[in-house]
Amino acid sequence: MAARKKTSPGSGSASGSILARLAAMPGAAIGAIGSLVPSGPTLGRLVVFACWLAGITGIVVAFARGVPKLQAWAAEKHAVDPSEITIRFDPTPTWMPAESIDTLVTESRNALNGGSVLDVTSLERLHRQLASSGWFERVEQVRRVSSHEIVVDATFLVPFALVRSGDADYVVDSAARRLPIEYTGPGPRPKLPLIVGVSLPKPAEAGTPWIGQDIRAALRLATLIRTKPWYAAGQVASIDLSRFAADGMLELITDKNTRVIWGGDPDARSLGEMPPERKLASLDAWYYRTKRIDDANGRPVDLRFDVITVGQVDPTVSLAPER
Repeated sequence: MAARKKTSPGSGSASGSILARLAAMPGAAIGAIGSLVPSGPTLGRLVVFACWLAGITGIVVAFARGVPKLQAWAAEKHAVDPSEITIRFDPTPTWMPAESIDTLVTESRNALNGGSVLDVTSLERLHRQLASSGWFERVEQVRRVSSHEIVVDATFLVPFALVRSGDADYVVDSAARRLPIEYTGPGPRPKLPLIVGVSLPKPAEAGTPWIGQDIRAALRLATLIRTKPWYAAGQVASIDLSRFAADGMLELITDKNTRVIWGGDPDARSLGEMPPERKLASLDAWYYRTKRIDDANGRPVDLRFDVITVGQVDPTVSLAPER
């Protein structure tokens, strides 16, 4: 019988060595190690998951590196010359002078600052610029309908009167907010009530209300007279506030430079004066009788009492309507 070779501790196959060591380990230890090694199906799923994870990581890295370049390329490709952009206001007011519209469009193009059609911040910048321009009661939306056209949905302030301050006439709305329109020199003016003798200067910023109780009283009076036929005939040249601060008095200056003393603020009812509707009815009656609301001799006309008082010569000219 052949003699068996003695195997040294370091010799033999690797599998034999591992098996020998496992055989020498307690059973509990072998079970614990076995539980750490996934079974065949589980191991396959882990391999698939690892492959998906590696692929997604690669896509994210490529996206992070490539998107900025793609954005820059797209922005450059879609950049539009601001001078080629049409800016349309919806609705466009028919009363607005053409030069004012041109100025507003030019300022709007400058606010875009040559932004790309993909640049949302340029539209936000334009919205802020328009909202602070003094032209609008509110700006609902600024939207790009094409690469070369922008539509502004907004509500314009509506001109209601002219207010003379210094050497210029400024347009205001019915709430005394100043629009960015002014007229200087002897040129033509829009057919709006003219308010003169205002006590406080114009607001520094367009779109800001003119401060003062006097101008608000004048606007309330303008609301009452602007539908009258004698106003439409051009017989009221202005509403004068020069006596309002001292006496609380409003006066109409006619086209023949005659004063018609209206009295106090139409909203401030006084027991000493006729109510506004009686004053208007008196002027209507005089207008239908004489085709004028003033005195032919240039004397002041006083509407405050039950009879119209003309100057100091004939204080009992009763043209008040029947009660």
